[in-house]
Amino acid sequence: MALLAMEQYGLMLCDLEPGLVPVNSMENIASTLAQGHTPVWLPAAMCLDASDIHENWTVTSDSLAAWLAIRLAADSLTLIKYERPSDADPIAMAMTGWVDTAFPFFANKFGGPIHVLGLQEANKIGEWLSQQV
Repeated sequence: MALLAMEQYGLMLCDLEPGLVPVNSMENIASTLAQGHTPVWLPAAMCLDASDIHENWTVTSDSLAAWLAIRLAADSLTLIKYERPSDADPIAMAMTGWVDTAFPFFANKFGGPIHVLGLQEANKIGEWLSQQV
């Protein structure tokens, strides 16, 4: 149910912003990026049969973001939280409830840099992303 709720939210975002394109596979992500559009991941198709994703509340959108970053071989992972935690270490964030308890496992498996931005920084995300390249 949580995956489907995430998909509904993603579809709503795509309806609100024409430059966003819903995607549900690695191929869709690649082709959307190649066309110069911004993909919005609909996770159910990729996650439902994934043996390394537990079907319980130890895995939330934070862990799914890290899981996708692994599959994409992404250079880095950025989480946007309500506020920026004082300690962005994956284990510390899980212990204090900033992320789900499975996140440290996926973060470790990802191995790349993980950035955490607070919601108050959302209006600066374009500027921040341009500095990350």
